[in-house]
Amino acid sequence: MAITATPTIAYVTSRMVKQTVVNNTPDGDVTGTNATIYALDLNNTHSQIAHFKIYDLGATTYGTTAPDIAIPVAAGQRQVVTIVEGITMTNCVTWAASQGAGTTAGSVLSGGALVVVATVID
Repeated sequence: MAITATPTIAYVTSRMVKQTVVNNTPDGDVTGTNATIYALDLNNTHSQIAHFKIYDLGATTYGTTAPDIAIPVAAGQRQVVTIVEGITMTNCVTWAASQGAGTTAGSVLSGGALVVVATVID
């Protein structure tokens, strides 16, 4: 499980944040600051649906804290979401994924990986 953040263009503050294994343990403050999300590339290689959840909080109680954004990704599918005007996270960006929708913690995703690539601007 590795998170990398790479600038996309040197003179612009946009960057791609990639997490190779997103699961039901929240990855806190993946951007290191507040950020606006412009695109998400979600690749679900699991054998079951993955519910990708984004929080505008550094610390979340997974299974209790309601996500600000929730995106279901079908089993074995890749879903690309483009957000033209962006979604601003005023605190930071924390994310997680599981089989459970909404606030539900749900079971750990097994038998594959949910790979997330997010394009953000701080």
